Amino acid sequence: MTIFECRICLSGLILSLFIVMGFDFFNFQANSAILNSGISERFVNYYWKKGIKLNNRTISKVLRAADVCVSNKFSDGPFSSKDFLALAMIESNFSQYAIGTHGERGIFQIFDYHNELRELNLSNKNIFDIDINVQAACHVLEKKHIIRKDYYETIISYNGYRKIGNRLNDNYWKRFIVARKVVEDLYGGFND
Repeated sequence: MTIFECRICLSGLILSLFIVMGFDFFNFQANSAILNSGISERFVNYYWKKGIKLNNRTISKVLRAADVCVSNKFSDGPFSSKDFLALAMIESNFSQYAIGTHGERGIFQIFDYHNELRELNLSNKNIFDIDINVQAACHVLEKKHIIRKDYYETIISYNGYRKIGNRLNDNYWKRFIVARKVVEDLYGGFND
């Protein structure tokens, strides 16, 4: 047996062990890429019909970064990747270089001077970078959830927690619910 044949045999043995142990690493990554690609394409088509040009890569990067955030910080809930996509729709329509009326930046409209950025050691980083913007949004949402302890109030407080008299201003929540429904429709048969 040649060295080349031994390498092929060893590769096959390792792959077989992964499959026998119940974890097909290669297929898992391929399925994840196909899933993200399909969902990204649906978002691009949705925005194209609205007259907004959207890059497939942008959606894919947001989805991947949101998946990392959710698995690291919200694996037990209450937030999912779909919630992050809905927030991105509301905040900027996935516009990577969006600048808000008060200086918020990026897809998730993060303030450059937030304490959260300093806590994450991101204050000198490019907040327009998708991974950094999602990471900051994840941290902001986590901190607000610790304070509010409620899904509804946390979503509202992402945009600012305001009361009108004794009643909570829930305009942001209403916009979030509409965006969340769009996200659900675009996911269609795909799972979270």
